[in-house]
Amino acid sequence: TRVDAATLAIMIMNAVVIPQVLFAGAILTLNGWSETIARAAVPAYWSFRAFDALVIHDILDASRWFAANEAAAAAQLQLVQEPPSWIGAAAVVFLFGLVFAGGFFLAMVRKDGPGGLARMARVLPRDAVGRIDTAEILAQVKGLVRAESTQGPRDG
Repeated sequence: TRVDAATLAIMIMNAVVIPQVLFAGAILTLNGWSETIARAAVPAYWSFRAFDALVIHDILDASRWFAANEAAAAAQLQLVQEPPSWIGAAAVVFLFGLVFAGGFFLAMVRKDGPGGLARMARVLPRDAVGRIDTAEILAQVKGLVRAESTQGPRDG
């Protein structure tokens, strides 16, 4: 049987999103092979690590502020030996974004065939010198966003 494009898109989204939820580490504790898979292939794992690091720092700061004495603060600090770095986790999420954007770009170039990238570059607005006019591109995008927001969602 033939699968239509909408059904295929839904199946692919399920195949992509469900592992993100399962391997993020927010619902289940990951260890062993599951943590290895999460570290290597799941951007949600690193996003949750960055979020977790930020929340832990906020909790630690609040516990230090509210602690009546140093002993209580020291006891609470033992819960987290060394908080994870949100900067490192955010850098990994950014790296995943670059990889996905590169994959998308390569897929689009492959889809459009030979000369597809050149055809795309020819339709971009140019300034008087012949350089791509990024201000005009941004103005067109803003116009499209405004038109979409005033029209509301479309059916179909």
